[in-house]
Amino acid sequence: MNSTQIFIFSALMRISKIDEALAQAIFFSIKSDAGQRDILTAIVNYVFRDEPGHDIFVRYQKVISDVNKISGERNAFIHTIWCYGPIEGVAADRTFPKHHRLNSQNVTEQGEKLVANITDTYEAVYKITNEIVEYASQRKVQI
Repeated sequence: MNSTQIFIFSALMRISKIDEALAQAIFFSIKSDAGQRDILTAIVNYVFRDEPGHDIFVRYQKVISDVNKISGERNAFIHTIWCYGPIEGVAADRTFPKHHRLNSQNVTEQGEKLVANITDTYEAVYKITNEIVEYASQRKVQI
């Protein structure tokens, strides 16, 4: 997801047209990825303030919603205590409560699907943020 955050940062800088050093100071002062995404969303809301039903804006909302959902699932995997047993293979350690976002039936399959979803989302963020930059540039949106 870190690569996705770089697209988020790049879009923030390119849409707002602020100096890179200032963009970095603002963006990276916020420690959570969700907070960083919220900054871009606030800017995108401003860009589309007169056209809230615009196709690009609607698609952006879907993409950012997907990113937030996948980010939560990724965090569940990252912060779970994992163990390996000769019978069960890789599994969440039973002595700790398992995160509610983990599928108790087949976490390996869920993890593989998560990796594929992260890749798809990465590409979707790249595409939609470029469209927003182009839209804002064509309309000469001033931030």
